[in-house]
Amino acid sequence: MAFVGILDNKAFVAIALAILLGQIAIVQVGGNVFRTIPLRWPHWLLILIATPVVLWMGEFVRWFASVRGF
Repeated sequence: MAFVGILDNKAFVAIALAILLGQIAIVQVGGNVFRTIPLRWPHWLLILIATPVVLWMGEFVRWFASVRGF
C-alpha cells in the first residue's frame, strides 16, 4: 500500500513539496537557463490529474492480485 501513512513522515512530505515547487519554478521562470517556456494553468491541472493515475493503477493491480490470490 503506497499511500498508507504517507503523511506521517514529515521529511518525505517536505521533500516532495520542495520537489513539486522546484519543478514549477523551473518551468515557469527557468526561461533560457533551463530552456523552458511557462505552462498555462490548464496544462498544470492536466499534469496534476494525469500523473497520479500511474500510482493508482499500481495500487489497483496489487489489490486485485491479493484478492485473486496471485
